[in-house]
This record gives sequence, structure tokens and C-alpha cells, in this order.
Amino acid sequence: MSENSHTAEDLGQLQRRVIRAQDAQIQRIVALVDALPARGDADRLLAPLRPRLAQLRPARPLRFCRLLFRPLDPLIVPAPKWRPTSFTFPRTLLEPLAASVREAMNPDIRAAVDAVIAQRTTHDAEAVRKAGTMLWPAAAETLCAGISLRAWRTTGLPISKHSGLARAAGAVILHGVALHEIAEASRDRRDPDERQIETLLQKAATHGPETVSRILAVLLDSMPHAGAMVLALAGAGFREDLLHGHVSSETSRGIGGRIYAARQERRWTQRALADAVGVSRSAIAQWETDRALGLPENLTRLATALGTSVDWLVHGNKARALTEAASQEELSILELYRRCSTYDRRVVRDMMQRLAGRMRHPETYRSEE
Repeated sequence: MSENSHTAEDLGQLQRRVIRAQDAQIQRIVALVDALPARGDADRLLAPLRPRLAQLRPARPLRFCRLLFRPLDPLIVPAPKWRPTSFTFPRTLLEPLAASVREAMNPDIRAAVDAVIAQRTTHDAEAVRKAGTMLWPAAAETLCAGISLRAWRTTGLPISKHSGLARAAGAVILHGVALHEIAEASRDRRDPDERQIETLLQKAATHGPETVSRILAVLLDSMPHAGAMVLALAGAGFREDLLHGHVSSETSRGIGGRIYAARQERRWTQRALADAVGVSRSAIAQWETDRALGLPENLTRLATALGTSVDWLVHGNKARALTEAASQEELSILELYRRCSTYDRRVVRDMMQRLAGRMRHPETYRSEE
């Protein structure tokens, strides 16, 4: 067995032991890792702990890279889990991108940021706000304008993804101050400022539907109890722009069946639906076979003609999660679910699936009692 194999095996054993650690032990491990001058495999050791760290929120040194990407925190994933079609950012991108931003920054701003964050931690909300107010707008301008990335090969990503990821990160970081203020209000159990959130979403929309999606994900992560309100403020226009931006040959799968079902329910021919939407009959035939050509720009008219919503056409019943919750009890359950770790969420889903199965097969339920 090679030395690399031994190293991987040893790391795997350490990861399994760390996963079973108590909260206090995890906080000590994180403190030790943060104190290392070069982290290397230590970061890989922390990888399986990320969901628990998100819950524990231990104080971490407020370093330049951590501050820069704080607005993106809920969107950062391990590199193996990142997909080009997702709204997330691979963790391996952070350090080289931060180094490039730091190098391109105005030296006076860089020095001022360094002075504020020196000897501070992520729990120092005022230091985060003060330094972030200087850093985030300047960094966003650099990222959105395009930036040459140092040490790109260390990210393990194709060079073709560089500029797109940098601009996508900049479009969210630009709103870092507002996102920080909203998150702090939520942690302090203050009522969310609906006007501030609405303004934020309007500004995000100028960067396109993908930025709106990312901003919504960050907001829902920071204030899970206000999910219905956030999506309501996003409004039908934002949601439809978002959906239009994601209807492709991949995401259109399943839409065709829903178009067909809604048309049959109305007892319309393809020609009748085509006339109602203002397109050719062949367009309806293509859409019903999950071909997306011309579909995004006609979604709203199509939904109106069929007497349904854009959300339902694109996502089916899955689109009803927050805005159509039947009761406050459902929202309360959702809030508790969002507080769970990734592992615990899987346990909850498995349990609910078993319970739902019992309701479909009551004889099974009785036999287990």
C-alpha cells in the first residue's frame, strides 16, 4: 500500500472520529485548525463538520478571505459537490480568488480593512459590519469587472469557469452590507425590515435571475422563520424572471407532461391552446415533448391560458412549499426542519416518508403497533 493510500485511510479514520465528537470538542478542534499557519489536510478534516459548524457558529478568526466571502457563506460547498449548473461556489475557489482581490484592491482600503479585522473574530458583529462596508463594495466592483485569478490550478476547476464564477460572486458580495444587516436583525430576533428586503431584491434583479436566486437562498438561510414573507416580497415578477432564466433543455423535462395534462383538463386541442397563447401549433407540440425552444418567453402567457401558475408549470406540486402553506403549523415545521443539520434532515425525511407510507397502507400501521 502506498504512502498516499495510508494518508487517505488515516484521514478517513480521523474524519469518522471527528463526526462523533461532542460540540465542545468540535469547537476545540476548529480553534486548533484555525491556529495552524498552513492548513492543508486540516481543512479536509473539517469538511464533514461543516453542517454542524453552521449550527454551532463557533467564533472564527476574522481573516480577509473569511470576511470577503461571508455574504456567500450558505452558497459555499465542497468542490466535489459543486456543479456548473448550480448556484453554489466550490470552497477551493475562495483562497485564490481572495488573493487576487486583495492584490487588485486600493492599498489604502486594504490597510483599513486589515486594521479593523486584526485580532477580531466572526462574532464581532461591529467589526464585520465596519470592515465589510469598506471591503464588499470594492471587491464586488473588481470581481464584476473581471479579474485575473492567481493559482487557478489549485481550485481544481476548468479555466473556462473562472470569469463566470468571479462575476457571480461579485454580484452577491455587492449586497454584503444589506445581507449582513438583515442576518444580524434575525439573530437579534428583530422583525425583518420588509422595505429593506424588497429593495435588496429589486437591486439584485438588475444582475439577472441567477443573482436573485442566490440572494433568496442567502436570505432564507439567515431567516428561515420569515421564508414565506421573503418569497412573497420577491413577487411573481421576480419568481417568473428566475424561472425563465432556468428553463432549458434540462430543466424543461416534466413541463411537457404538465402542459399536456392541463390542456386535456380543459379539453382543448393543441391548436386551441396555440391560439390562446399566440404561438403555432407546432410550438405546443414541441413543448409537450419537453423541448424548450421558445418556451421561456411564453411561460406567463401559457400559464394564464391554462389557468395555472408559472411555478406549477416548471416545478409541479413542489412549487407550493412556502407561499401556499396551508397553516402556520406547516411553517413552524419548516422552520424546525431548516434548523437541522444535513444528516438530521435526511433522518426527518426518511421518518416522514415512512409515516406517509403507513397512511397509504393502514394495515401496515396496525401490524406494527
